[in-house]
Amino acid sequence: MQATIRSETAASMAIEVHGANGYTNDYPAERYLRNCKAAVIYEGTRDIHTLMQAHWALGAKKEKAARVILPPYAASASA
Repeated sequence: MQATIRSETAASMAIEVHGANGYTNDYPAERYLRNCKAAVIYEGTRDIHTLMQAHWALGAKKEKAARVILPPYAASASA
């Protein structure tokens, strides 16, 4: 989560340094900001991640078993 925040901040600052040219294809700053926004959208909003981390930290969310052990199969002899 911190990586996406910091990369978005850095890309925004780079666009500000370049001024109006920062939004053009002449400099890669616009591509960096576009990629950062895509990462934020792909990962989910920061609020959702903060809530998920809080649930894990407070113990409200526990790990679930990847597999469930089923009871043994009892074959009937009447078949």
